[in-house]
Order: sequence, then structure tokens, then C-alpha cells
Amino acid sequence: MRSSLLIQFRFITILSLLCGHNSPITAEALDVHVSMFGAIPDDGLDDCLAIQKAIDRCATQPGCRLIFSKGQYEIQEENPESEIKHLSFERVKDLQVIGNGMELLCSGQVYPFSLAHCKGISFENLSIDWKRVPWSVGEIRSVSGTELIIAVEPDFPVDGTEPAVAINEFEPATRLPKAGGQEIYYDIEQPVLAGPQTLKITLKKPVPFAPGSLAVIRHRVYGLNAFVIQDCAGVAIHDVTIFCTPGMGVFSDSSRDLSLDRVRVLVRPGTRRAMSTTADATHFISSRGSIRIENSIFEGMGDDAVNVHGFYLRMTELIGEKTVAARHTNGFHAVPRKGDILEFTSADSVMCYATRTVESATVDGPIHRITLADPIPTEARIGDVLGNASSVPKLEIRNCIVRNNRARGFLVQTRGALIEHNRFEGCTGGGIFVTCDSGYWSESIATRDVMIRENQFTGCNMGAALAEGVISVFAHVKDFHQAQLPGVHRNLRIENNQIDGGFNSGIFISASDGVLVSHNQIKNFSQSPTCEAGKFPIYIQASTRVTLRNNQIQGLPENSPGYEIGSGCPEGSVKLEP
Repeated sequence: MRSSLLIQFRFITILSLLCGHNSPITAEALDVHVSMFGAIPDDGLDDCLAIQKAIDRCATQPGCRLIFSKGQYEIQEENPESEIKHLSFERVKDLQVIGNGMELLCSGQVYPFSLAHCKGISFENLSIDWKRVPWSVGEIRSVSGTELIIAVEPDFPVDGTEPAVAINEFEPATRLPKAGGQEIYYDIEQPVLAGPQTLKITLKKPVPFAPGSLAVIRHRVYGLNAFVIQDCAGVAIHDVTIFCTPGMGVFSDSSRDLSLDRVRVLVRPGTRRAMSTTADATHFISSRGSIRIENSIFEGMGDDAVNVHGFYLRMTELIGEKTVAARHTNGFHAVPRKGDILEFTSADSVMCYATRTVESATVDGPIHRITLADPIPTEARIGDVLGNASSVPKLEIRNCIVRNNRARGFLVQTRGALIEHNRFEGCTGGGIFVTCDSGYWSESIATRDVMIRENQFTGCNMGAALAEGVISVFAHVKDFHQAQLPGVHRNLRIENNQIDGGFNSGIFISASDGVLVSHNQIKNFSQSPTCEAGKFPIYIQASTRVTLRNNQIQGLPENSPGYEIGSGCPEGSVKLEP
């Protein structure tokens, strides 16, 4: 009896120590509170090291909950010469990050959240912002040749040391991207302070910016993403708001089974800001499994809302019977795995002519050395490209809003996609692209089985990154020329969408085989056509087995059929049904 009581006493004592104030982990739920490591909200101090210690503790035991208190935590770059700071999750498993409404305020060259080789991590109920946003907004006072004088607003203090990486033209009254507005990337000299809050900027080539317009000067475009997800599985981001980041909101590479729900990328209310992220809201490379994005808002980005793609590798050498050397055009890595299926694809047409299974693959610098299970196809030529047909995640995007961003809404470059019940408002480029590219970007892959239904598009495709259509299906080859053969994309359905506005066409179909365009409503199209395809509500070229069924088009000229067939369509390839 006394022995039993002693054992119980010792157990209670140990339990009380585990649950005591000096332990960040409770025995009941493995809760790790960042405060126990010294991260205190609203104290104005750098919390990076304290939060990192809490993360490292979670990495030692799967099943933890990393808990913040409501309030503001900070990640500060101590000086401009220091290395980039970030919160690193390395090989962490089964972790819930619970924000409780906290805000992570960043300054300088820092990464908020960096994940590598993790499994089963979720983030919820938090927001991310930057103390000094990576852009400035000001009025273009004068334009003389390649010289701009810009009066920068007081909310964006400048001293002339800030670089200018990109400049975009906005409307002063609305502070939104200007319809038909100008832009320039990279070809900009270092700005010079010409007076208090006044910058003199010299362009390396003339661009017809309009005096009186607002200029949004991005001091950085890429590199500091809010979430970096590298080689992870089962990552969920829910109820998260990103007000600013000098890069992309969510960037994922070589990961699988990702979920975003109620993610908000927003221009911060109550501020004079004109942008949220300087690049894409979300970007997914070489993914597998599934990607699901729901109930989210993407607003004011410097680039697209969603881009899902792999990479084409260009063959540089055929080595023996079964080995090829290949590289991405811009040096990116896309190393296939043993057992992956590669599609040998003509760079001139983006048409697959053979498939092979990967036996092994290595990478040295930009060069991928890939050994196949079977001999190299006899048709293979140096310069053709390899697409990984095993790195094609199923994609679902529903109930999302994209508005007032530079460039496009969604870029679909995968297989098995459902895009439904979304709203697109004021995207300067097209709302949805179904595409791939064997040229400059070399983003793969030729799509299959894509459904686009019951989406609404208002005032899209009227500015930067202008395309042939609000909904565009196409493939690019060298120098951004259109692929000319039917069948790059296959089995597509575009149904029950409402399209209102656009400089060019409502729906543009190219390089496709097996497309149903049904019960769509199109009006206010072709407001300022920039190409032949842009003069018609529906334009079809280089495609076959296309069915048009009961599409409602307002504003058609008398006796117009409501569509136009361009070059490259075999006779009888487009069928009109009532």
C-alpha cells in the first residue's frame, strides 16, 4: 500500500514538473508555447531565435502543437550585411502551428516560414506583414525620353538608395492597375534622389509612361517568400492572411498533397498601399499527389494568383543507348525519380512522340543526367524537351476570388484539374490560362482532363500580360510563338462561365484536341483588340474536335456566328450545336 502511494506521489510530482511554468510542453497535449522560449508578443523585440528554439523542440517529437498568443511578433534583420533570417522547419512531422490571431511583422531580408522535408504540418489563424513594404508609390510628375521624375508619397520614405526592379502604371483615383498601363522590368538604372521624396529614374529603354499616373516602384520582385515548402508532404495552410511579402505568398517545390483554405492575400486595409505580394500569390513547381485551394482571396499581387507547373528539360546530349543529359533553359532543377515517366517532346510543336521510364537521375550544376529503363527513342533529337508525366498533381480550385492584380489569375499546367465557382475581377491579364511552354520559361506539361466551369470574369485582360482571351488555351514554343499543331492539350471542358469585358476575345482555343465550350455567356468583348484572335468572342486555331454548344454572346454584329476558326484546324474540326 505504502509502495503504491509512493509511486503515485512520484508520478504526480513528475507530472507537475512537466506542466509547470518552466516547461513549454504540457503533458496532456504536447503543447509548445513560444512564450516559454522568450517570444513575447508586442514587445518590439526580434523574436526569431526564440521562435526557432520552439520549432526545434517540436522537431524532436511528432504530434506537437506550436502555440502563439494573440499579438505581434517580429523578425528583424539586424543589419543589411547579415544573412537572411528565417523560421526553419526541417524534417518536422505532424505539427500544428496555431497562431491565435497573431501577426508576424518582418523587416529587411527575412523569410517568415521555410519548410524542408516535412510531413503533416498545418498553419492556422495568423497573418504576415512587412514593416517597410518592398515598393513605393508616387505620382509621375514628368517624362522626358527615358527619364522619369516621380514624387513618392510620404507613406513610402525613400532616400535614393532603394533599387527599382520594376515599375507599373496605376490609376490615381482608384490606385488600381491602369487599363492598358505601361510597365518595365529590370531595364532601370539606380534611382537618384532629386529632392525630398522625389526620385529621378532613368530607364534603359523608352517606355511611354503618362505624367499624372501613379507609379508603383517595386524595389524587389522575387526571393523572400512568406511560405517556402521544399520536398514536403501534407502541408495545410488555413485561415492565414498575407498582407505583404517581397516575393511570393506560398512557394512550393517538389512537394505533394497541399491544401490552402481561407488564405487571404490582401492589400492591407487602411493603408495607402497599392500591392500585396510583389510576385505570385501562390506558385507550385514539380508537385505530386494533389493541390486543393478553396475559399481564398488573392488581391493586388505583382503577378499571378496561382501557377501550377513542372519544368521541361532540354536535351543537350545523348549518351550511349539509355542515358541523356538535359537542362532547364534558365538553370532550374527538376530531377526525376526512379520509376517516373518522361515524355519525349518536340520543342518545335510541344507534341509528345515517345515515353520512357526513369531508371536513375543525378544533377551536377544545371545538367541533369538521366538513365532510362529502355533505349532512347530513335526520334529523339538534341534540343527536344523532356516532360515529367509523373509530376502532375491533381488540382482543385474552387470558391476563390482574384482581383486587381498585375497579370493572370490561374495558370493550369497539370493534368486532372477542376476550376469552379471562382470570381476574377480586374486581372490585367487573362483570368485562366491552360498552357505549357517549350521556350523561354519551359514550364510543363501539356494538359489533359481540365474542367473550367461556373466561374465569373469581370474586367480582365485589359492591361499588363495581355493575352488572346480571358480564358486562353495555348502552348508556346521559342520566342513565345504559338504551337501550330492540334493535340498538345486534350480533353478540356469550358462550361457555364460568365465573361464580361476584355480587350480581346472571351475564349481562345489553340493547340488542342477534344474541347467542349458550352453554355458560356460573353459580353463586352474585343474592346481594344491587339491581335486577329482578339476580334471575336470565341476564337479557335490549330485545334480539332472542338464542340461549341449554346453559348450566349451579347453585342454580336448582325449575321455573325459568334466564333471564328483560324489557321491550323482540319476541315470539320469545329462543330456548332444548339
